[in-house]
Amino acid sequence: MAAGVIIRKYTGKDGSFGTLVSSLGIKRVDTCVPAVYSSERLGGRVIPADDASEAAYYCIYAEEDRKCTAYSMECVFKIHLEKAPDVQLSNIRIYPEGEPPMDGKVHPILRIGNSVGYSKPTNTKSQKAIHNIWDFSKEHPFYLTVAGLYGQVPDPSLGVSEYTVEYKDYGFGNVIALNGERQVAVPVATKTDSEKDIVVTFLNRSFNRSEDYTQEPANFIEFLGLKEDGTQELLGAPYVSVKKTVDGELLTLTVKKGDDNLMAKYPAGLIYRIPSFDGKEHPNSGYMVFWVPLYNSATGFGKPAYVPHRWFIQNRDNLTYKVTEEPTTQPGEKPVISFDVEARDEGCGHFVYYLNGVRAPQLIFDPGCIYHFVNHTGSAFPMRLVGNFNSPMASDINDVVTDGVIVLNGGTDEEEITIDVEAALKASRMVGGYQCVCAPYMGNVVYNHPLFMCGQYNMCRVGGGVYNPLLAGETDYVYLQLEVPGDAEPGYAVPQLHIEYDEN
Repeated sequence: MAAGVIIRKYTGKDGSFGTLVSSLGIKRVDTCVPAVYSSERLGGRVIPADDASEAAYYCIYAEEDRKCTAYSMECVFKIHLEKAPDVQLSNIRIYPEGEPPMDGKVHPILRIGNSVGYSKPTNTKSQKAIHNIWDFSKEHPFYLTVAGLYGQVPDPSLGVSEYTVEYKDYGFGNVIALNGERQVAVPVATKTDSEKDIVVTFLNRSFNRSEDYTQEPANFIEFLGLKEDGTQELLGAPYVSVKKTVDGELLTLTVKKGDDNLMAKYPAGLIYRIPSFDGKEHPNSGYMVFWVPLYNSATGFGKPAYVPHRWFIQNRDNLTYKVTEEPTTQPGEKPVISFDVEARDEGCGHFVYYLNGVRAPQLIFDPGCIYHFVNHTGSAFPMRLVGNFNSPMASDINDVVTDGVIVLNGGTDEEEITIDVEAALKASRMVGGYQCVCAPYMGNVVYNHPLFMCGQYNMCRVGGGVYNPLLAGETDYVYLQLEVPGDAEPGYAVPQLHIEYDEN
């Protein structure tokens, strides 16, 4: 089904409503007077105008102050879905028609910008519309954002279905490295064209067994399914099989669909690790296989990779899997999820954060929740939230997320950090991790469910809300403003704008 989009213009106090429009107008600038306009039918003559609404060409001219600059009232709008597409709209973009004026004269500048948050239109210099429209073209357009993101940039790891497996010792015993990377998360997309099974293969590159298999397990990698109640169970046939090949051993993990749906059976995903043998377990040696809920035109959205009203800690090192009910809240209140934080010495002077007793877990933030951290070792190891998930420390003030964040008793042993994830998203900030201010690699990655799972997708669901790109039904706010120097040339035509998108 072909998508249908509409334009809504916003003029209110809080941006909670919008007027359906068929075109966007720039309000005439009145701060530089007298207003004048020129048109071809006037033979190029410039005349004052009490109401130039019928003129094709607008300009402002103030003879008494040729150096002044005037600004139109900001035009604020969004693109909304009226009819949902088969999958989603991506790369929603705007660009001007024609070529910029090249006559060497001074011309008014149409500026454009966008923002997750709304501010009431003003006729002073815009803080949002800051880009010259002529900086963009059909080949290099201005992209509209959704929750601060733009374009369709899926996680490249979603396309990986073949992994080479090596056992490597980084100083704490063997762990599994996949395609050369230590203990990586393995994403499996829920979107399929049919109910076909999904196959992921693992090739043994380093585990040498005895010929009779008497002392070693049948597989060189094992999988544990994570059930909804938090328990685990070992996967066997028909989900896992192994065979010899000319390159070594090839293990196949089959994510079965249909009546034997592995995703429904284990909604929180799987753990992979070095198999147990000789009476020894290797719980610290692998990581996660998780489900990525992508859109399907036939079935809608897959089951999310978390159970509503619960949260999971997925720990890279000891793979502790915990399920905790969210605390009771009043209607309309966001649940508060709390963590007790302490730094523990792991030897050689290297400290690591433990959250609720779990070593440096990866966290998943839900925009519908408030997250509260109490750092009991904050005097020596103050903790902050950072935007770059690769940051080893929270030492760059430009990387530390402060929007939506309240810090109390900072730098003490009762340091408290509270974040409203939705407020951070509205300010176009997204938390990528938590780290110490003064020591490296004490924390871990923070994902924003389900943003991290889906890549930067754009609109796909009517009325879906703006803060989740996977479900979004609208873009962020777009701002236009005309900037008019006092010595601008009369008779300049504001360029026509084209709005385009991809439907895929």
